[in-house]
Formats: sequence, structure tokens, C-alpha cells
Amino acid sequence: MKALVLAGGSILGAFQVGAISHVLKFYQPDIIYGVSVGALNGGYLANFIGKNFPNASSTNINWTAAGDDLKTFWLTNLVKPEQLVRQRNLAELIFNVIANKFDGLTDTKPLDSLVKRLVLLENVQRCAVPVHVGYTSLDTGAFTLAPSKNNNDFIEDMLASAHLPLIMPIVRKTMQTLTSANIIQTTVQSLTDGGVVNVSPLRCALQNPNVTEIVAISCHSPKVDIAAHGKNWGDLIAQASRVFDIMNREVLNDDLRRTFDINDEAQNHATNIIPSGANAGKRYVPIVSIRPDTDFAIDIRSFTAEDIKKMILAGEGVAAREWGVQGGVVV
Repeated sequence: MKALVLAGGSILGAFQVGAISHVLKFYQPDIIYGVSVGALNGGYLANFIGKNFPNASSTNINWTAAGDDLKTFWLTNLVKPEQLVRQRNLAELIFNVIANKFDGLTDTKPLDSLVKRLVLLENVQRCAVPVHVGYTSLDTGAFTLAPSKNNNDFIEDMLASAHLPLIMPIVRKTMQTLTSANIIQTTVQSLTDGGVVNVSPLRCALQNPNVTEIVAISCHSPKVDIAAHGKNWGDLIAQASRVFDIMNREVLNDDLRRTFDINDEAQNHATNIIPSGANAGKRYVPIVSIRPDTDFAIDIRSFTAEDIKKMILAGEGVAAREWGVQGGVVV
């Protein structure tokens, strides 16, 4: 089973779109995992596939067309800040904080409305390739991987995965559980970006015993380009974005490093499975990792159509290089 793993990265997801559009010319995933903007990209792919290739197996899907349509979606609908968020005015923020009703530094109604209009649950559920999106509960701290199959809340789960904490509103979801006394208990969970716990759902894919190869597309470069960033840290949104950027990059670097260390260790054994020790039972899974070479330093409040085009082209270029280095074969 081939897995496509899409990491988070907010507006840097445009790089991911370019990489996806190139990879899907050669790679036919059987399952997709996404977090944050990766959840949005994965969900949009599922919508296109379910609409145009209902219930088709992975090998009978025109993946090139799916990648091209995702690119067109971004270049048409996500080329200026007001298509994503509205920055709240100072009076609104002060009132919300005083009244204990703080609900994000920005209002995401433009993005939420766009997604709900263009990504339809019936299309997603007609997509034979399952999509799993990850969100984080502020109440429990738990990371949940929500499936597209048999999940009427998938669109809400996908949006929750992409709502950056503090910067964007919390997503409140009504959930029902059956107690040991067979009583239905209704609770309201406060959900936020899955990237708080898992910047890339790579480990989720590795825990699936059916996954035999992975293409993982990330949005953060290995190192921050200090010169590319402004230093107006008195700007609250800029400061919060910068903190999350640093945290996400380091978590991603650590996850990728650990994954490749385990792969190296597993390959030292004839069975490609680690027999003992801290990593006992872990297996070798071929992985292609695609991520930017350098920082883009794009502000979600001030990006332009040219910024989006630049990141998409960069994604296509890096994906072409990484795929070419490995001869078009995941190794």
C-alpha cells in the first residue's frame, strides 16, 4: 500500500501543492494522511477524485488531473489574504479578551466558507482512496486521526486540523459517546490544529502495517533563513506565527531524523525488522521526503498571487529533483 503523507505549514502549503502536482504524475497513493494545510490539500484531492472517479481504485484514477486541479484551486481561490482570514480589529480583540470570549486573532470565515462550498462530503466519501486528517483536542491534549470513510463530520474535522491555535478560532465539535451504562453522553470538544502534536502524520502512516512505501511532503525547510524574516516581534500575530514556525520546524526535523534512523537500523537486519531493543518490531519502509530547500517567510496577512506561484513552482522543482535522484522509484 502506497501512502501520501502531507504535513502542516499554513500558507506554505502552496509549496506542497506544487510537489503534489509533480509526484502524482508518477505515484498512485492508496491512502492519504494530512495535518493542517496537508489535511485541506488531502481533502480537496479526495473531493476531486470522488466527483470525477467515484469508487475507482487508485490505479484507475487520473492522478495527474487531480494534482493539476489542486494547483488550479490554489491559483484561483487562495492568492490573497482576504480569501483566507479577516484580521480582527483592536476593539473586537479587547472586548473578546475582557469577556473571556477570545476566539483567535483572525476570523477564518472566508476559508471555512470556501472549503465547505467546494469540498463536499458526498464527493469525499465516494473517493475509494481513504483520507485521514489529524486534529488536536485542547481539552485532553490528544491527537485524533479522523477518517474520511463513514465519518459525517469529516469536513469539520478537516477544518479543525487547519485552525492554527491563537491565530485562528477554536473549532467546537459536539460529540456523543456511549457510557458503560449504555447512556449516550454529549460533550463539546474544543479542537485545534493537528500540527500542535504531529506536524507531519508520518508516524501515523508507519503504524499502518499495510503501508509499504511513503512519499512525505513537508512545508518547512530544514533550517530557518534568518535574513528572510522581519523582526517586528511587537506584532502579536507575527510573533505567534514565528513561535509556531520554530516549534513546527524542530518537531518535523526530529520526526524525520528519528524515522530515517529507524529505517537505517532496520535495514541492517535480514528481515528489515528490528528484533530487539528500544525500536523492537519497527520495520523498514521506503520513504521519499520532499521539503523546501529554503525559507519562504510568507505572512498569511500579506501574501500575493506571485508568492503563491513562486511556492508552487518551488514545490514542483524540488519534487522533480528528489524524484529524479531516486530514479522515479521510492527507495
